[in-house]
Amino acid sequence: MTRILRITLILAIFTQNFKLAVSQVTKSIQLIDEQTIQPIVGANFNYENQIGVSDNYGKIQIEFSPNATLKLSHINYGQWILSTTEISTALSTGKIYRENITVNLKPFSIIAYHTNNQTNRIDLNSQEKLNHDAGAVLNTDVSINSIKKSGVYGFDPVLRGFKYEQLNIIINGSCAATAACPNRMDPITSQIPLNTIQTIQILKGPYSLRFGNSFGGSINFLTANPIFTDTIKTISRLSTTYENNGNVFRSEGMFGLHNKRIDLKIVGSWSQGIDYNAGNQTLVQSDFLRASFGSDLAIKLTNNQIINLIINRNLGRNIDFPSLPMDLIHDDTWMFSAEHGLILKQRKLNSWKTLIYATHVNHLMDNSLKVLNPRTMNAKSPTQTLNYGGRTETTWNFGNTTTFAGIDLKTENAEGSRTREILTGSNAGKLFTDNIWQNSTIVRNGYFAETNIVSSNFLYVIAGRLEINNAKANEVAPEFSVINSETNITQLNSSISLGIIKNFAKFYSIKFWAGTSQRSGGLTEKYINYFSVGRDAYELVGNPAIKPERNNQTDLILEIKTVKIFLNVNLFASYITDYITSIKNIDLKPRIATSPGVRQFTNTDNVFKTGFEINWKQYLFYSIQQQAGIAYTYAKNTENNEPLSEIAPFELRYLLAGKYFNNKLNFEILLRHVLKQNRISVEFGEKETPSFTTLDFGISYKMLKFMSIASGVQNIFNKTHYEHLNRSISGSTTDYIFNRGRSLYFTLVVDFK
Repeated sequence: MTRILRITLILAIFTQNFKLAVSQVTKSIQLIDEQTIQPIVGANFNYENQIGVSDNYGKIQIEFSPNATLKLSHINYGQWILSTTEISTALSTGKIYRENITVNLKPFSIIAYHTNNQTNRIDLNSQEKLNHDAGAVLNTDVSINSIKKSGVYGFDPVLRGFKYEQLNIIINGSCAATAACPNRMDPITSQIPLNTIQTIQILKGPYSLRFGNSFGGSINFLTANPIFTDTIKTISRLSTTYENNGNVFRSEGMFGLHNKRIDLKIVGSWSQGIDYNAGNQTLVQSDFLRASFGSDLAIKLTNNQIINLIINRNLGRNIDFPSLPMDLIHDDTWMFSAEHGLILKQRKLNSWKTLIYATHVNHLMDNSLKVLNPRTMNAKSPTQTLNYGGRTETTWNFGNTTTFAGIDLKTENAEGSRTREILTGSNAGKLFTDNIWQNSTIVRNGYFAETNIVSSNFLYVIAGRLEINNAKANEVAPEFSVINSETNITQLNSSISLGIIKNFAKFYSIKFWAGTSQRSGGLTEKYINYFSVGRDAYELVGNPAIKPERNNQTDLILEIKTVKIFLNVNLFASYITDYITSIKNIDLKPRIATSPGVRQFTNTDNVFKTGFEINWKQYLFYSIQQQAGIAYTYAKNTENNEPLSEIAPFELRYLLAGKYFNNKLNFEILLRHVLKQNRISVEFGEKETPSFTTLDFGISYKMLKFMSIASGVQNIFNKTHYEHLNRSISGSTTDYIFNRGRSLYFTLVVDFK
């Protein structure tokens, strides 16, 4: 017995000494992206008295210390803390996994109003989710403007002069809707319920080829990730805001329930307003009513499998479009998507995600709300679109290389007509019907791959895409077939890009991107049938045989990130061949007598674009920070040496913001200055637009843990102004849609998380 006690005592002493020795040994832990299995480089850590940054292999070195916690932070992964138990596990496995919460490979912007703990986990907060049009939110990025045919609705984004089908606008990487209105009263950005969106990614250039044909860029709206809890938990939110100029009232709400296996969210919103005043007291027709409701259900099948089902219903009623001959009477849209995700850790096949979706838009516009004197014609256009498809993507990991590969499908169908009842003249009492869309369909089958290679301080990204585009008109109009003998066209489009990212020391990086992407014409460019949809009043007719246009582009980015300063300088140049445009055809007769003529879509030889964006942020004293953003695009048609139409002028934004009392009290002052645009397209009837400067102020206060209020004034000095991309009032070439004059707002948010 004595011998046993001695042996036990010796073993205890040895074990204690061994543990002490181990605790004093420096050990390595590798930080790894949970999905791509790539090392997380440049993560900051703080462990008792030990601080540092993860190296090029994502590794950190620490000496184990009992009862201490490990604090980690990274601009793309947020901040997180590991307990003593979790540290022991990490030391034994040598790895810590963390999910990426942003994207920062391509030239990009992330729309962000408020961040958590000063990290880059980007969440639109409840105040911004009150917006009824996502296009208005996109305009908060200095590089994005919008074509506006209404002062309050249907903002169609323009990025570096790329617009319409040149931009790939999607939800969760795939889901999309097609505008049923030929005049694009209902672009996809107007169909996105913002109170379901957490992050907006703006990927510039023809580089991100995984999520569709990114000809000029991709805008990806991401819904919130599901949350699962050990016990049943409910969450809810109710927000409302009021603007006095235009008597605008908006509200939105959400109720959620989640447990170990289910995360259910039910959302709804309601917005409406009347005509608003410009700075010079001009009344701008802007009546609108917009509502949406839907649900988001995530089911955790196993620890590594999740199914996500999303349904949304959007509706619009009696919306004024002063720049168009008709207004939106009703717009009813259904959006469905289902996604299955499978995560396979520690394997070469790391993940497999599949998403399918369908959207249906039922749209009616007419001129019944227009005050016409004399009223010579009643016109209405009931149209609808059906968009369905999906994508499946696998993620593979081979050491320092991660590869994404998959296929996708997108099918668009549009049908509808215009009915014209003649009220005066020799044709009084007659009824004419025009086949606008010709029940046309475009099917895109895509095959894509992207490889990320980590080597020392370099990251190489190689991407490719091959797309088969089949377009056809199922109900060809006789007048259309006269000038287009072939209406069923199949085209093959290829895209490829290369990115090189070099990190210098701790705070500096240079990124170079080069890519070429080809796209076929969209439904409007191929099949619109004698309908005025362009910058001027000419009727447009499609061209199914139009050649695909190709964008050859490069981006050079210098980025500096320190604790107090962020600077991003982005230079780009684009050379587009077979650019899709339209020309006047004097041999074609318009359907409506008041139209000046007919344009037909065609190709021009070459177009050149170049420009830059600069974004700067600096933390000052007394919890104050300043931000500045600058954007400029130069573009011309090299064939006729004329500037391209609808190119936004040089713009500068300066923001001064402060946060106090543990971020309970916040204020913002925003100065926006836009220069005169004198580079205009005479061919498309553009006019020079004057410069302007506006100033906004906002303040918010979190009264209670679950309640906050906000108030402010927009356009403080009541400046009379309009954007270069605002359309002119219908029937005029000089009177443009003015932006809103001075407007006061008040917001109340109740959020039980």
